[in-house]
Amino acid sequence: MHIAVIEPSLNITHPEDIILFYNATLVPGAVNISWIGKSLTPDIVVIYENGILVYQNVWQSDIPITFSINNFSLGVHFFECVMNSTTGKSISDVVSFTVLEPNPVLTALDNLQFNSSDTNQTLTWVGYSPFADTVVIYQNGEVVYEGEWSSGLPITLPLNGLKPGQYVFQCVLTTSTGETISDTVVVVIEDTEGINQLNQMEEDFRKKIRNLWIVIIILGIMFAGSIGALTYYRKKTKDYGTYQDLLQKTTDTQFKEGIQEKYTTEGDLVRKETTSNSSMSKLKKPFIHLGTFTFKAKNAFIQLFRKRKQIAPDKPLIESKEITTKKTTKKTKELSSDMGTESDLTESSKEINSQVPHDFTDLLKAKTEIISHHDEFKKELPKVPAAKQGNKRDSSACKNPSLYKKSRKKPKAG
Repeated sequence: MHIAVIEPSLNITHPEDIILFYNATLVPGAVNISWIGKSLTPDIVVIYENGILVYQNVWQSDIPITFSINNFSLGVHFFECVMNSTTGKSISDVVSFTVLEPNPVLTALDNLQFNSSDTNQTLTWVGYSPFADTVVIYQNGEVVYEGEWSSGLPITLPLNGLKPGQYVFQCVLTTSTGETISDTVVVVIEDTEGINQLNQMEEDFRKKIRNLWIVIIILGIMFAGSIGALTYYRKKTKDYGTYQDLLQKTTDTQFKEGIQEKYTTEGDLVRKETTSNSSMSKLKKPFIHLGTFTFKAKNAFIQLFRKRKQIAPDKPLIESKEITTKKTTKKTKELSSDMGTESDLTESSKEINSQVPHDFTDLLKAKTEIISHHDEFKKELPKVPAAKQGNKRDSSACKNPSLYKKSRKKPKAG
């Protein structure tokens, strides 16, 4: 009888394929692959990585065979486990181990805005990737920086020397595997000097407006004063015109000449009948003469009043002219002697002087009273005899001796 011994089958487990991203934690011993084989006659086990023998040992049935991966380079790695028996049989299993590149990481910056007076402004990025390679920074599309970068270390770009305006900066990171990542930042630099100049111009404009209002107020005050002064001047001129009308209505030539002489300075009247414009330069002279006019008017009325009452004034009204003829003077002295002594005349003069008003309107009233006294005085004077017949004229018969002297003609011969 023939007996045949059959070898039991050879079995091996199949671990799952491994896929992971590359990171800093991938160190030897971190990732393992385990197989379990079954056989009555186990012998040798070998492990290949991408066809290269990386492990060989004796294995035992139902005991795991653990292999630690040491190569974590990016890509797909194939690990093959082959179990042999003493009978010459073998069994194998393949496990794939894939290492993927992680996406690079770049910190995103917010848009930046600052004044041109601010200094030491910078842009700082930080990138993360195990395969860091190159970095390029663009400013408005032009390269302003190019170099290498390291994962986790800052990438800094200074912003010194930039003029006011808007700029677009872009940071592009590239890995050794060809992966890229970028970030864009908008930087706005405000013109602080321009703003300060505008603020200064605005402040200067406000000051000019304030000064302009002050000038307008001053001009308004001056204009109002000019209008008031012109109104006052016109009123006084009107009063003076009325006074001139009264003088014109007076028939006594000597009286009119005395008044005109007192109101005349070097041939010019103290106050004109026509008004001037509102210019202060035009108003200056009339106001300067206003005091002189009032003072001389007062003295003139006093002198005339004394003359009509035959009170000897301190100064003669008309020093260069002979008032009357000798006969008229004699009669006047006789009449004056009947009016009282010298002391009485002095007291009377003081009383008259104290009663003379200072206001111009009152002066007009005083003038009317003087005219009435003058008319009464003429009635009391004796009549002057008429001039003799012939070409010769008696100067005593003329009320104004000066007119007599000017109009007297030489008699014709024969």
